[in-house]
Amino acid sequence: MFHSLYGRLMALFLAVLLVAMAVLTVLMYDSIREGKVEDRMAELINQARDVAYLAAQRGLFVTREVDLYLKWKSEEITREYGAYLLIVDRYRNIIPIGDETVIATGDMTLEEALFYLSRVLTGEEINERMLTSSGNVIFTVGVPFVEDNRLLGAVFIHTREQSVEASYEEVLSEVLRAFLIAVWVGAALILVATRYVAGPMRQMAVAAERFSHGDFSTRVTVHGHDEVARLAESFNAMAEDLDRLEQTRRGFVANVSHELRSPLTSMQGFIGGMLDGTIPQEEQDKYLKIVWDETKRLNKLITTLLDLSHIESGKTPLNRTRFDINEMICRVLARQEPRIDEKKTNVAIDFQNEMCFVIADADRIEQVLVNLIDNAIKYGKEQDGMLGVRTREEGTQVRVTILNDGQGIPAEDLPLIFERFYKVDKAHTTGKGTGLGLAIVKSIIDQHGKKIQAFSDGCMTRFEFTLEKG
Repeated sequence: MFHSLYGRLMALFLAVLLVAMAVLTVLMYDSIREGKVEDRMAELINQARDVAYLAAQRGLFVTREVDLYLKWKSEEITREYGAYLLIVDRYRNIIPIGDETVIATGDMTLEEALFYLSRVLTGEEINERMLTSSGNVIFTVGVPFVEDNRLLGAVFIHTREQSVEASYEEVLSEVLRAFLIAVWVGAALILVATRYVAGPMRQMAVAAERFSHGDFSTRVTVHGHDEVARLAESFNAMAEDLDRLEQTRRGFVANVSHELRSPLTSMQGFIGGMLDGTIPQEEQDKYLKIVWDETKRLNKLITTLLDLSHIESGKTPLNRTRFDINEMICRVLARQEPRIDEKKTNVAIDFQNEMCFVIADADRIEQVLVNLIDNAIKYGKEQDGMLGVRTREEGTQVRVTILNDGQGIPAEDLPLIFERFYKVDKAHTTGKGTGLGLAIVKSIIDQHGKKIQAFSDGCMTRFEFTLEKG
């Protein structure tokens, strides 16, 4: 049980609950006990006052009815409180109650009794808890009785501590009962709370184990908006990213396999044909040219993979210089002129200023421009399409925009096109690339601490990135 997070949380919460309830029970018991003593002593004071009133009446009118009532009252006090009742006149003589003289003073010595008697006979009411010489705790109340402002005597009630505390057994029973109820209710609530906290953790543990086996389909149930819920949401987002990355990885493997297999197959066939004489000598130059083109394709694919690896690993630090981005764009467009003419693409150049200087790694930014312009031509209209390039100065940065018309990028693919290995064309069309160009572009822009974004409305696609103004 204690090997799991759920078990440890449950044990911790229960331990805290038990300690808190135990401390609260002790405090409640002591508080109730003191309150009960005070209530009990107040009752004894009231009883003593009643007896004092009767004793005063007896002093004025000695009647059998008063004696009988005093005797009944004495017996009632003894039975109810386990106490001793003592009535003393002002000359320190014990007044008999009924036919008997009550002289019990509990465990007090004569000196102790006389000490309290002297205080009460001065007109003072006493309410004392004392430790007698015999080692017992005695509760004593004393009330004087007077008539016409004349002190007639005193009434004492003595009771032992056990007699007052005997009523605490019921209080203790109630406190313990409340303690047990609170523990059971608290345990139930802790069980629910622990499940609430540990449940998503357990789901995440199960999901992570499945992730290790390549299954990214599991999701964690999210409840509420607290830290656990946010963790579950982040975990689900991570799972979606892993699932998408796995799908793009598989797509990449399929694309690269296709890109590698096609040229290798054709190269193998042509070279085999030349070696076994199937291809005549006079036609071998044509097929050697095809083999040469295929080797260049393979070399470009491998170079792209290495470039991406080097950029993301940070092995190629930036060499920042100040250069004219407009001039670089014109050079890249000039190199693409044969392809532009072939597709009869209309080029629209819109520079805010004739020269626009930026601070960046010139070689890396040229690579970005080559990739973006190459894509704009490749995925633009087959004939009479439009390719636009624009630069704008915006405060401390320069915004470069490259756009084209054509098939556009589907909305569901737009957020993913900068991911490694992602490719919108999933038909493995030869010559359409492997989906690494835009990943390289984003990595380069990220290295510069800037942003690149893509926009598409179905017929017009626009890429925008920023650079530091020079």
